[in-house]
Amino acid sequence: MAVTRIHTIHTGTYGAIAYICNPDKTADGKYVVSNLCVSTPCGASEQFKNIRECVGTGRSRSECQHIIQSFAPGEVTPERALLIGQELCKALFNDEYQYVLAVHCDHEHIHNHIIVNKLNSQNGDLDFIRITGMRCVCL
Repeated sequence: MAVTRIHTIHTGTYGAIAYICNPDKTADGKYVVSNLCVSTPCGASEQFKNIRECVGTGRSRSECQHIIQSFAPGEVTPERALLIGQELCKALFNDEYQYVLAVHCDHEHIHNHIIVNKLNSQNGDLDFIRITGMRCVCL
């Protein structure tokens, strides 16, 4: 059973995306996908910022959310973890939020990292943050 955690990133979207996209952790980027943005750290963080500036109010201090979905050793393959992560993103974001999803397969326990822009790319809503205002979710 996967354990999912979420926390807010107040500054450093670029650094967070760069960490999750590390080629040493993602089989040379084989297990990195994105939605409504490119999957490179520089490009994605710039595109996140563009959405915040275009549809945001400028009042929030947070930039994005970091979701970590961990699996027990041997529970999933990297390919299966990627599919599960994509299903989670589809359920939570409904293709309305920018995100970068990366599977880290450099340890015995495979885990997903998802960096998601705090704002809905279409209307600036923060609905995702309200929906997921929880510390831990078991799926």
